[in-house]
Amino acid sequence: MVIREDVAVRAYGHFINGEWVPSESGEWFGTYNPTTGELLAQFPKGTVEDVRRAIDAAEKAYPAWRKTPAPKRG
Repeated sequence: MVIREDVAVRAYGHFINGEWVPSESGEWFGTYNPTTGELLAQFPKGTVEDVRRAIDAAEKAYPAWRKTPAPKRG
């Protein structure tokens, strides 16, 4: 899922609570092809707040998830 349109490469977010979201920091880092140096994609620099949001979402989702049979979880 691309969440930035202002760059010429793909820019991904954090997947939290079923949605692709940017980092609270608003900062990004690049991943480069080691042979060519070409920028392949950008990813958000996560923060402690991003981790807290992810943990909170996981804790809320867990009761229903644990009752879901493994074949249906995907």
